[in-house]
Formats: sequence, structure tokens, C-alpha cells
Amino acid sequence: MYAGRFEDAIKEADAVHQLNPSHLKAFVARALSLLALDRSSEAAASYDQLAAVGPAGASFAAAGRGDLAEYHGRYGEAIGLLETGIASDVERKNAAGAAAKRLALAEAHLALGNTAAAARAAQQAASGSASDTIRTGAGLVLAAAGQPKQAETLAVALNNKLEADPQAYGRLVQAEEALARKDARKAVELAREAQKYADTWLGQVTLGRAYLGLNAYPEAYSAFEAALKRRGEATAVFLDDVPTYRRLPAVYYEMGVAQAGLRSSAASESFKKYIAIMEQADPHSMLDDARQKAAKK
Repeated sequence: MYAGRFEDAIKEADAVHQLNPSHLKAFVARALSLLALDRSSEAAASYDQLAAVGPAGASFAAAGRGDLAEYHGRYGEAIGLLETGIASDVERKNAAGAAAKRLALAEAHLALGNTAAAARAAQQAASGSASDTIRTGAGLVLAAAGQPKQAETLAVALNNKLEADPQAYGRLVQAEEALARKDARKAVELAREAQKYADTWLGQVTLGRAYLGLNAYPEAYSAFEAALKRRGEATAVFLDDVPTYRRLPAVYYEMGVAQAGLRSSAASESFKKYIAIMEQADPHSMLDDARQKAAKK
């Protein structure tokens, strides 16, 4: 799945279920791979099957359903699914499940421009988990939501870790802070530094967005091209089987911006790809802008 071999991932997940019909993560891998193949209804059915396995399956399924709804821009639906899932996790004392869903909830609020709700959910996610990945995601949301002090606290803690991955993620949070204050040059510097610690999918996307801030369209195009080639990693960006494919559609939009800057006719197709994914989406600013840009000749 992470290598982008989605058909093979589905076959392997099915083989796992022949041996153990209730294996939870095989359902997740199958659903995410189906979603990556634009087979959303089948992905939803896989999550429905997962929900019936038991409480742990229901928690995984709630995260997956929320991610699926966000992928298609149905943010209101995602918020409802995630809030219900969080309440169930809290009741069952599933702190890890609740934290992951609070992070997805924060991203849904952020996509709708509700920065206060996004920051609140992100802070709850970070305070409820010691996980580096949860704190990375929360830091990214807090930075984008205009809470630089809270984001920087998380970034410094990550930078102080001994392992390479959290040090890379800490710098990506700081790059997001730089983008929020319109300092694209600093964001490029930090994103490049992050990639030296660990070449991550998030790092490629952040680097591309930073280059866009400098109108460095060839460099932005290269970063987004790499991210799209590695889209298997977007299924769970921290490679931990927690669904995050909701992060992929924006890359098509951002690729379109880079292509438009290069005066490439391919820009329209990238915007149309984003619009097609968002066919039944809630109104939001990126979709409005994509429609305007796709209409330009």
C-alpha cells in the first residue's frame, strides 16, 4: 500500500482475512487501497465490515469513515462521524483512538476556515497523547490556525528528540509556522533541513508549498510531482496505519498552481482532478479557487 501497489495490497488483505476474518488492520489496508483506486463506495463498505468486528474495529472504522468523508470534502459529515467516534473512545478509555480522531477533526475545521475550533481540537489531541506523530499533526494545525506559540512548543519538543523522524517533523511544524507568517524563504530552509533528517511525504508537500510562496514554480512542481508519485504514503502519512488520505486532494490543487505558474496547459487537468474528488464537497475556499482557475483558458 505504501509503495502505491494498491491492487496487490487488496489481494494481500483478502489473503489475511482468509486466515483471520477479524484481522483489523487488513480491513484498513483494504479500505485505503480501494480509496486510492477511486473506489470510494467499496472503501466505505470495507469500513462498515470493520465496524462490525468489535469495539476496536468500530474505533478504527470511525477514523476511516471520517478520513473518507474529509477526502471528498464532506467536512460537516466528517465532523459528526469523528465527534461520535471520539465520544465512544473516551467512554472506552481508548486515548490513542480519541487523539487520532481529534487530529482529523482539527483538520476538518481548518479546511472550513474555523481556526478556533481547529486549534481547540488540535490542542486536545496533543494534550491527550505523547505520540510524536499526533503532536506533529497538532503542531501543523496549530501553526496554520494562527497559534504559533503552541505550535513552537510542540516543534521544540520534537526537535529535541534523539531520533531522526521527530527532528524532521519538528522542523516541518516550524516551516508551517513560517508559511503562516508569510516567510516562505524561511519555510523552504526549514523544509529542506527536515528532508535531510528524513525524506517524508509530508516534507515533500511542505517543501512544495514553501516554493509556491516564493513563486519558484519549477521547484514546487518537482516537489509535488514527487509527492504524487509517492501517494501510497499519503494513505497513512506517518506509516502507522492511521488513515490520512484526506491530505492528498490538496496536492492536486497545489500542483495546478505550480503548473499555472509555469504556464502549462496541464494546470487545468490538475484543478479538475481536485474538483472531481470534491464533487459533493461542502463549500470551502480551496474548491472555489480551483473552480475559478480551472475555468481560465
